[in-house]
Amino acid sequence: MFSKKNIGKPSRMMTVLFTLSLALMLFPMMISAQSVSGVTGVVADSAGAVVPGVTVTLTDTKTTKELTTKTNDNGVYIFSNVAPGSGYKITFTLTGFQTLALTEVTLGVNRTESQNATLTTGEVSVTVEVTSSADVTLNTTDASIGNIITTRQLKELPIQIRNSPASLAGLQPGVVGNNIGAGGTNPLVQ
Repeated sequence: MFSKKNIGKPSRMMTVLFTLSLALMLFPMMISAQSVSGVTGVVADSAGAVVPGVTVTLTDTKTTKELTTKTNDNGVYIFSNVAPGSGYKITFTLTGFQTLALTEVTLGVNRTESQNATLTTGEVSVTVEVTSSADVTLNTTDASIGNIITTRQLKELPIQIRNSPASLAGLQPGVVGNNIGAGGTNPLVQ
């Protein structure tokens, strides 16, 4: 088992154990690097008063996966650690109010979107459906600036170099620089 020629050389078993322990230590870091999103908002009635106790359901219409929560005493609901993407539906239900459904909600990568809701008094069986637009979502939760560029916009935008992600950086609010993906000078910077 131990001979003079093997002294100082790692055994095959030690190499396997080292590799396995390294993989187990790095696995949690790989999992935590996954992109997530979130959505929050305030639910109020038509007079502007916050409404606590509203059942809020977030549905991924592509997978039919549902998450449910209730608004707190301040009328605030929060969904965190949600997979980013488009096609979400948010439903607001409370006895004495019409059910409100926001459809086509888009959740950006590493962003918490704000989707406020105003409930109208009436029967729960009546549903008011509102189609959301990515253009109207205002990030009121933090000071980060970001943008989601759809496939349609990508095809229709007048970009000189389509295969360069850097050319899209110049479309973001607050981005100023020289030669942003265009191969020339930026006319905004002189």
